[in-house]
Formats: sequence, C-alpha cells, structure tokens
Amino acid sequence: MSQTSIRVYLSVFGDSFDLTALTTLVGVDPTETGIKGQPIVGRRTTYKETYWDLSVGPTESLDLAEVYEALLNKLNGSEEAICQFMSVNHLSAKFNIVIDIVNGRTPGLYFNRAFLNSVEMLQAEVDIDTYVT
Repeated sequence: MSQTSIRVYLSVFGDSFDLTALTTLVGVDPTETGIKGQPIVGRRTTYKETYWDLSVGPTESLDLAEVYEALLNKLNGSEEAICQFMSVNHLSAKFNIVIDIVNGRTPGLYFNRAFLNSVEMLQAEVDIDTYVT
C-alpha cells in the first residue's frame, strides 16, 4: 500500500472449541480460523491453539476509530453472546491492531467508549503492532 494502513481483528482462542458454533452465534463468517494440532500451511509447525478471527482491513486511513468501528459493526452487538460462549468454553479474546506507517504518516490512537465497552465485555486484551516502511 502506498498510504498508511490499519488492520483490526478480534481473535477468540483457546484449547479447543466448535468454530462453527461460534460462527453461527456471531452470524458472520470469520476471516480466518485454525485448529490446535493441525499443520500450518507452508510451515513445519502446527497451530498451538484453536482460534477464530474476524478482521477489517487493511484500510488506508489515519483514523484508527474508523477501522475498529467497522469491526464492531460486523460484530453487530454479539459481544455478550460471545462472552457467554467464551466462558463455557474457557476461551480468551484479543483485539489486534496492526498499523503499517508509510512516509511517516502516523494515525491517531484513540479508543472511544463503544470500543472500550467491547474490550471490557469480552475481557479482551489489546495488542498494537506498528510497522514503519
């Protein structure tokens, strides 16, 4: 990409769980999934955990809120149901934010109440990775 871009994704992960059940619960197909013990394509290793990812981006933007709000819209208020599913299946959640900075153009990092409420409801961690090109 020729401009700074942002990708935000929610990862629900744990030892083992029914990926289809979570997909049905959320009502949106995941962007990526993996099952613990299965080989990772192109590598000589296997997945260490089962995971379900829902992603938005990468999107050329200097506004982080614009990108994570698109992810929250995809979740369509299913955070409480996800939280219950996570509790029953002993799972964890993480919001991953990946920022590719181009030509020194850095985005603003701002978390609005809606995003923070989702983080809290899911008892999720937030991981921010930045790359400069």
